[in-house]
Amino acid sequence: MNKEEEDQLNIQDLFKRDPKLPFHYNVQFSEINAESTVADCFNILKNILVQGLTIVSDGELLQIDPSNNTQTIDIGAMTDKHFKKVKDRFLSLGIEPNWKVYDNSDKDYHLRSVCYRAEKIKGCDLEVTIDWKTQNVQKVKFKAENAKVLPDIMKAIEEYPESNYFLDLKKPTHLSEFIIKWIKKAEPEKINVLNFKKAKLTDYHYNHAMCTMGTRHIR
Repeated sequence: MNKEEEDQLNIQDLFKRDPKLPFHYNVQFSEINAESTVADCFNILKNILVQGLTIVSDGELLQIDPSNNTQTIDIGAMTDKHFKKVKDRFLSLGIEPNWKVYDNSDKDYHLRSVCYRAEKIKGCDLEVTIDWKTQNVQKVKFKAENAKVLPDIMKAIEEYPESNYFLDLKKPTHLSEFIIKWIKKAEPEKINVLNFKKAKLTDYHYNHAMCTMGTRHIR
């Protein structure tokens, strides 16, 4: 691809061409400006994801929304193969999408983790609902003595961000905290979470566009 083609890269080209190495493209999104928020960035990436899934699945994931007769993506039908194709293209932009499935034991782990942290907050009481048979935590209610305690509770949740997938208490501020969440009909006890973060060069140390024989051992 020559420089002119790179300057004119669009979503169709990105997903129809063979995937490039991580960090191959040095892109600037035309929709982003100085006034753009993190939420704006997330929505742009989400839109790219939807279009990418449509392309790599050859339209198999499209469904008709009967309420307005428009086409939407059935993300619940996304397979590992679909996601890998999309992820590879995002990585070439320096963006890493992550898709993780949480069951009740995962939910228990993350809720207990934030509870162990929050119980140390002065003026914060916890009310926990537990499944008697499995002993898995189902719900957590934070009771603040006064409004001054709330920032400490939010800080605890920020330290254990995956707990918020089940709590829905803290408004997202970082890109990775903005999520797409869904439950498959066949797996009602599990939740699927997809988010985005800036890819780390060190995670792809010998497999990225800037790696050469002279620089491959530099960290």
